[in-house]
Amino acid sequence: MSRITHLETMITSNPPQTYYCPPHIYWAYDAACTLVVNEQTGQAHRLFGQEAAVWDWLILGYPFARLVQFIAAYANLPTPQAERCLRRLLAAWQTDGLLQEEGHHG
Repeated sequence: MSRITHLETMITSNPPQTYYCPPHIYWAYDAACTLVVNEQTGQAHRLFGQEAAVWDWLILGYPFARLVQFIAAYANLPTPQAERCLRRLLAAWQTDGLLQEEGHHG
């Protein structure tokens, strides 16, 4: 199990969350996209643009607040909107099985 990052909330009062990439998830970079593969299901996800950038920053271990700052700068968004964008990506990646929240295995 490889830990991705400890996510500390920046604006809301939600408790910190730790996400990790399950051992059956692999990824590779090419010039056009980041390819994330779920070995258990055989599903491949192609991440482009902002989504690929956020995945990369997450894998590099940046904390939640920094990810929000990066998204705000990348997409020229106000901080609250960048935070909502990050939360949507994390939720989508959990739904797709690419990330799991520590303590919520299954």
